[in-house]
Amino acid sequence: MKKSLFIALGLLSSQFLSAHDFALAMSDGQNLYFNVLDTVKCEVELTYEGSINDNHRSFSGNLNVPQKVKYKNKVYQVVAVGMKAFANHDRLTSVTLPSGLTDIHDFAFEGCTALEKVFMPGNRVRFGSGTFYRCSNIKELTIGSDWTEFDAKVFRWSPKISEVNLPARIQAVRNLKSMQGLERITADANNSKFMDKNGVLYTKDGATLLACPRAFKGQLDVPEGTTAIRLGAIATCTEITEIILPATLKSLSFMEFAGMRQLQRIIMKSETPIETAQIAGKRVFLLTVGNPDTYLIVGKKALKAYTKANATEAGEYSELSENVPAGRDADKFKIPHDVRPNEMLPSEYIVGAKDFKKLDNVKPKKKRK
Repeated sequence: MKKSLFIALGLLSSQFLSAHDFALAMSDGQNLYFNVLDTVKCEVELTYEGSINDNHRSFSGNLNVPQKVKYKNKVYQVVAVGMKAFANHDRLTSVTLPSGLTDIHDFAFEGCTALEKVFMPGNRVRFGSGTFYRCSNIKELTIGSDWTEFDAKVFRWSPKISEVNLPARIQAVRNLKSMQGLERITADANNSKFMDKNGVLYTKDGATLLACPRAFKGQLDVPEGTTAIRLGAIATCTEITEIILPATLKSLSFMEFAGMRQLQRIIMKSETPIETAQIAGKRVFLLTVGNPDTYLIVGKKALKAYTKANATEAGEYSELSENVPAGRDADKFKIPHDVRPNEMLPSEYIVGAKDFKKLDNVKPKKKRK
């Protein structure tokens, strides 16, 4: 008898908690539904109509979430979008979120397959799990002007986002590589941490290439003054066909080009081969390639030095410790990678050029067997 009573009370409590507290009629005739979170602080969250198990009506068109709403003669601040508040509203096309909103909870916009535009509030927002899960048509994303960090992972299900702009106050960026359709990354000119060059992200001083967007296509021209390419910064950019590396470059992973199936040629302007890997305690120059037809162009005077330095012996190579970014597990990258002959750049695929501006006819004389 007691067990049945507890179950009945549990179901009653669950239904009570899931029901919305009040509704607000919008100018277009559609309703928004809210739960009161705090009557003292006067805070509410957006939620769904009735119970989570109900067949909710689909909100359509443009959703402009109000900053404040009135309920029982009190004005409440909208501080959150609740769990599954707009899940599967497949006619929702854009969302504009107000200042003061601080949380978007689990699966709030899950399955909003028509959603194309998301405008975040100026202040930073905390995201739950799967906030934009299965939102596959988002094309335009605006990050808040006062955000200090951005984790792109929340938009990993939105392959049509092709550009991200980092506002002036952003100081930390994570998981940009999770955005599969990203073609261009830009940073506000007043940002003290980052700068962009042709859609690629660098440190403010331009010394380190931090991230090339995954869907970047064609030629990647790394500017003079860049001394390092951060480990993994361009490794997932499989649509790059040509890479131009400056004379100032000093740090590069031997695995950076390993997955680039479209890469045709690499141009290295430095007269001295840089060390990219180590084997049995010896530091060497090694480039692994994903396309067997990839070749390397260097200066005519540097050709002999590159040919001599080029590692051609298969074996277990590992990263140089100084190539591992701060905060990453250096021991993990010390684990050797078994490099096979077909992954290595043959010495005959290193060719010299008198002028880096005239490279049309500069290519290997023989094809790889």
